[in-house]
Amino acid sequence: MGKGCIILANGKPPKVELLEYFKATGFGTLICADGGANSARMLGVVPDFIVGDLDSN
Repeated sequence: MGKGCIILANGKPPKVELLEYFKATGFGTLICADGGANSARMLGVVPDFIVGDLDSN
């Protein structure tokens, strides 16, 4: 079991290297909050969960 999770929200996405670092150090679950799913798509990563009302462009 990992240390915790990474949560992406709507806004300026982090660099993909930062996500890779957190995943490598035990943060194994990626959750996207609403517009964070757009950020995940731009970064080419697949979230484990997407939550929200999904009204973001």
